[in-house]
Amino acid sequence: NYCGIYVAMSVTYCLSGLVACVAFVQLCSHASRHLHNLCLDSVLGAPLGWFESMPSGRIISRFTGDMLAMDIHFGSMFDGVVQMSLSALMLLVV
Repeated sequence: NYCGIYVAMSVTYCLSGLVACVAFVQLCSHASRHLHNLCLDSVLGAPLGWFESMPSGRIISRFTGDMLAMDIHFGSMFDGVVQMSLSALMLLVV
C-alpha cells in the first residue's frame, strides 16, 4: 500500500523535474536572445566616434563576455535554485 504511494510520489517528482528542466531551457534561451538583442542594439546605436576610439577586439571581447555570463553562469545558478525548490517542495509533501 505504501509502496504504491512512494512510487506515485517518485514519478511525480521525476515528471516535475523534467517539466522544470524544459521550462528552464526555454526561459534561459528567451532571456539570452533578448539580452543579445539589447546589447547589439546598444552597440550598433553608439556614435561613430566611439567605434573609432574603441578597438574592435575590445568590443567583441566585452560583448562575448556578457553573453557568456548570461548563458553559462546565470543558467547554472538558476538551475540550482529550481532543483532545490523542487526538492524542498517534495520534502514538505512527504
